[in-house]
Amino acid sequence: MINKEFGEKVLFYRKRAGMTQGQLGENLGVSQVTIAHYESGHRFPKGQPLRNLAQILGVSVDTLLGVDIETPRGIGEFSLDDLLRILLEDTVDKGWQYLKQGKIEMGWTAEEVYLNVIIPIMEIVGNRWARKEIIISQEHLVSERVRTMIDLMTDEELERKRITPDPSWRWMGLCAPSEQHDLVLYMSSQIMRLRGWDIRYLGRGVPLKDLREMLDIYKPKILVFSISLPENRNGLDAYLEDLAERKRMPEIIVGGRGWDNARYSNIQHFSTLQEYIEFIDQGSVVYEN
Repeated sequence: MINKEFGEKVLFYRKRAGMTQGQLGENLGVSQVTIAHYESGHRFPKGQPLRNLAQILGVSVDTLLGVDIETPRGIGEFSLDDLLRILLEDTVDKGWQYLKQGKIEMGWTAEEVYLNVIIPIMEIVGNRWARKEIIISQEHLVSERVRTMIDLMTDEELERKRITPDPSWRWMGLCAPSEQHDLVLYMSSQIMRLRGWDIRYLGRGVPLKDLREMLDIYKPKILVFSISLPENRNGLDAYLEDLAERKRMPEIIVGGRGWDNARYSNIQHFSTLQEYIEFIDQGSVVYEN
């Protein structure tokens, strides 16, 4: 029997704790695959493993079992379930107003909303699609509405903090060839905007010729590729090999779980948005003149 409610709670509280599936599994003494089964609702821990899981996540066993008043929410009445329902059934404006109120209640920055709300809710949507509880068009609907809310939230914080881009600090991002998933890359670009960077977001389907020209025109300090599917590695390798011949190169970063950087020891690779943020905040970006 699939216990999807339990799985979604494990996913939410793991994300809130800032842990990957592998890190949670290591703390619990189980494999990453086991945690994935917990979050999909296909496996359920009992006895001491369940108590250990609750302790590591910082909640009660009753919370994970859904038998107390605590639900996957923050202060007040905000919850991922309610936000997802609004995005699927109501208008994007109502979704934004609901998210905005939750952001205020939690005292979150836009960046914290990306990590604590946007990524978890898209994982929930992906899991529900995999279980055939929603259709692919509904997944796309939520993705586009989430993107709209990201824009509204970022623009609001930029205006409130009076952040203006520094034209000498340029960031450029695009998807690997044939890659269609770009929401995390898009959040990465907005995070850089919030740090005062001048952004050139290229997105999906960028020909190599166009990329070369954009690099010559804008001369970014950072070039980020996003790849979530391993089958797109060959295309990305071809781009990287071509760019390696350039005399003037930005710092190249590859984000996503679809890439193996064994061949490129000089290229930073991050699987999660949190890892990317930590790298950027270290001030480790180098630019070769």
